[in-house]
Amino acid sequence: MKKGRYLMVCAFALLVSGLAKAQLPTELWEGTKDYTFMYYPSPLFESSEFHLETNNHFAAFDFKKLRLTQFQTRTNSESHLTAASSYIAPFPAQDLIKFYVEYKGKRYDVIMGPSDLRNCELIESGKYYQRRYITDIKLPMEAPLMKLALEVSSWPDRLAFKLESVGFDEEEAVLGIEFLPNQADQTYVSTQKSLQALDTKSNLIWEARTVGDLKWKKSLQVQGSNKEASLVIQTANFTSKKHWSIEAKDAKLSKKLEVFSDELTGATHVEMISDADIEGIETVTFKIKNEGNESQLAQLVFSKKTQVRGLPGISMIIRDKAGNPTGLPVQISKNWHQSERKFSGPWVRGYTQLQIPAHSELELELVVVKAFWGTLPAASHAQLSLVGWEKGGRGNKQLWEESAIGAFGENICYEPDGGQASSMITDVRPLMIASQNPEIARPVKWSWTPNVGGADFMRIFSKDGKRQAMRAIKTVHLRNCPNLTEVIYSGQTPDGAGDYQLTSQIFRTDDYLRGVYKVKFQVKDTLKFDKLVVMQLGTDTYSYSKEKQFAIGNENGLVEEWEATWGNGTYAKSGVKLEGNIPWVSMHQAVNTSPKEWAAWANKGLIVRSWDAKAKGEKVAPHFSEYASTSRGVQGSLTELALSQEVDVLYPGDYIEATLVIVILPQEANSYYGPNEAFSKFLQGDGNADTWRPVFREAVQNQVKVTVDQGKVSRQYPLVIEVENGSTASIDLKSGLAYVPITFSGLKDYRTADIVVNGKKIEDIVSEQEKYGKDYYQVDYRPESKTWEITYSVPVDKLTNSHE
Repeated sequence: MKKGRYLMVCAFALLVSGLAKAQLPTELWEGTKDYTFMYYPSPLFESSEFHLETNNHFAAFDFKKLRLTQFQTRTNSESHLTAASSYIAPFPAQDLIKFYVEYKGKRYDVIMGPSDLRNCELIESGKYYQRRYITDIKLPMEAPLMKLALEVSSWPDRLAFKLESVGFDEEEAVLGIEFLPNQADQTYVSTQKSLQALDTKSNLIWEARTVGDLKWKKSLQVQGSNKEASLVIQTANFTSKKHWSIEAKDAKLSKKLEVFSDELTGATHVEMISDADIEGIETVTFKIKNEGNESQLAQLVFSKKTQVRGLPGISMIIRDKAGNPTGLPVQISKNWHQSERKFSGPWVRGYTQLQIPAHSELELELVVVKAFWGTLPAASHAQLSLVGWEKGGRGNKQLWEESAIGAFGENICYEPDGGQASSMITDVRPLMIASQNPEIARPVKWSWTPNVGGADFMRIFSKDGKRQAMRAIKTVHLRNCPNLTEVIYSGQTPDGAGDYQLTSQIFRTDDYLRGVYKVKFQVKDTLKFDKLVVMQLGTDTYSYSKEKQFAIGNENGLVEEWEATWGNGTYAKSGVKLEGNIPWVSMHQAVNTSPKEWAAWANKGLIVRSWDAKAKGEKVAPHFSEYASTSRGVQGSLTELALSQEVDVLYPGDYIEATLVIVILPQEANSYYGPNEAFSKFLQGDGNADTWRPVFREAVQNQVKVTVDQGKVSRQYPLVIEVENGSTASIDLKSGLAYVPITFSGLKDYRTADIVVNGKKIEDIVSEQEKYGKDYYQVDYRPESKTWEITYSVPVDKLTNSHE
């Protein structure tokens, strides 16, 4: 080969290599600053309307009257987290939309929506997309007999309504929507397909459009068909033409996937087809090309409705062409409940937004994670639709979220509005326990386990004994998977006297289930109460387990153990001050309440990792009580964590901040089948299983101790280290159990970090967890700082021998 030709080949190889290693354009992440919320502004059973709030618009919809009572665009520079903590006070109600049927030349307006919450079904909810489906809609008596249903949905930049008839085929009927904007400071410009609202400087504020034709004359008239009528109100990202395109392929089958656009919402759907078992992953490779002169926002929905495996723990990750996780968020909404109802399962949909630079072509991949991320069970937290679940009470089909380690069944479920159980945490199921009884098969390995739930936070009762359920609970999914989850629920007391925030986390491990909860309560106005419980483990409205023995202790060991009192509606122990730096409570010798169904059960424990509370201007220690309760037909006893019993009022400036850990532990040593040798050896030790000792072990040995040589600790538990110079950190980890999640924040590149733990490069410690390639760590993007975070699952048992 001639020298010149050789040099050209080498130069080309270097160019290709450089392009492969180049970081994706940072513009791609610009859409991550967007958000959506859907919530009830009042406690659930006091609400007749729900709110849809994004960084571009706000809407209030009265589902009982089927009226849009508020609509306004907004230029909101608040972060997702800041907006979650903000309460939007109610405005005077307006009547901005009407739904109707025209039949044989006469118009019939809808007169009423459903009175039952179960007919205002939540379908999807998360960072990017919200949707409800409203049925039992009533027309006047003289109207034709027909069933109507309404979809109300929202992306961050548009609000959509779709009225549909159900089983009505007469062509003489026409469904219609009338929109009545009435802002005095707006002017309106109409075409056959759209209506534009302009401000006093002729800037476009919003644009309404429909699939068919529309008419404008003081109000906007949308004429549909006998099947449906739709209206979309665009509030940002106005564009006359789409310049980007997408091609997607199933990597395993090497088969092109169906891609189609949703006319109603403008989103582009990719239909997935792979059929990996729950131990495998599915990969969709896709190319996005923007041939235009400006960047455009691509709103994508990756969906699957056949052969959907691993739903309890399913999650999705976007990676670059080289397989590096990018930290681009994917909202997961799913449903496994099956019935004849529209939107019943099984299905899963992943929603995401990508800002595609002008004149660019990007290659990415979507990885569908099931039970395992690498060799360890993956952690996940996602919204689960209850459409098709017909056993629930009058608060059914509202927001329900589910987290899991692996995909073997639910582990912890959340119902923020408390519609069915008046409890934030409902079902709680232990990890990796199996029957040892040949006559009772369940639980079997890698499958569902018994329910030993629930739990709740900030249960406040007024002086007249009425429960003060939180209002306007907004949900922020900071990280969904696969090493560490972090989901924040924010709300207020009904009178606005206190701001409430609960952060929920689980993490990838191989021993047992831990739920980590950060409770924050800030008092803004005088709050009087008869009872305030910071946390209840097992609740007086939802509990499926009961334990014979209780114990309390701290880092020094056992303080007291006693026999529990069951179900008489009184306090067996009340207001016991918890001493020490690491107070803990053990609830053990549990009684199997379903012995014919399950042959293995679990115990529970609570560890107070941190506590800082002020009442009447003075610091207050945590206090424990045992409450004998009957819930769901189970006579048992509950743990309550509260302030001193002398406290019955809080004043502005008072607060509560606590980090609490729930542990769900195998009751029988032989029922645990997980691979963690240290934990298995401990359970098999004399006098350990079914006692207070597993909780004590967790409290002391999993108190993570770290020294930092480079970087700084920004959160103690789960541990977060802020790196130096956008890439560097060096720490010594001195304690912990099993796999400890460590997040490194402030990174300037999602692909690389110079991290050293206990003198070793982090990759040398954790890469043994790799199975399919770069499937052992997690990346999350922070739009506020425009930096990335990487989370590793560090095998502390092997690293420090802390379990010895």
